[in-house]
Amino acid sequence: MKNLKKIRFSHIYMFVLTIALIFLSYQVYWLNEKQYRRSVQSSIDYLANAQSIKRLEFCVNHAIKDCTEENVDAWNEKHPEDAFKGKSHLDISRQAVESTRQFGY
Repeated sequence: MKNLKKIRFSHIYMFVLTIALIFLSYQVYWLNEKQYRRSVQSSIDYLANAQSIKRLEFCVNHAIKDCTEENVDAWNEKHPEDAFKGKSHLDISRQAVESTRQFGY
């Protein structure tokens, strides 16, 4: 019992400091994870927009009036030698994750 009474201010200070460091570590991890997700989403948006621009250029060059995915798919079926080769959302997502990892996350 005597040992329990000898808790000093330095012990309490070290305990509070340890809890604060654990909390700070969690916050840094959470912010890093949030930034990683934001970077991946931004890459996905950029790559999806780039593909949409390529599809629009394809529609303009091939006189497709209503530039929807269905009309482009119909064009691809009729003209397989001159088809638009777009990427799926899964491929775009994989490319975005890979480019984000190469960036340093």
